[in-house]
Amino acid sequence: MTIEPEHKEPGGYDPGYRACDCFWGKEAGRLVREWVSQHGRDLPSLRVLDAGAGEGKNAAPLAAGGAAVTAT
Repeated sequence: MTIEPEHKEPGGYDPGYRACDCFWGKEAGRLVREWVSQHGRDLPSLRVLDAGAGEGKNAAPLAAGGAAVTAT
């Protein structure tokens, strides 16, 4: 008898990640977009921790603007 491991994580995210190329979407959230548009010139002086970053849609524009970003 072979017992297959369950591939179901709490929240069911694994099947969602496998089903599409960008589970959370590709555009940063509204608040991140607004903040970057208002404070973009300050980004190179910032250190940002994006905890629970998923695929990094919110971390990417901050890093692109020069912030030192750690996304986990």
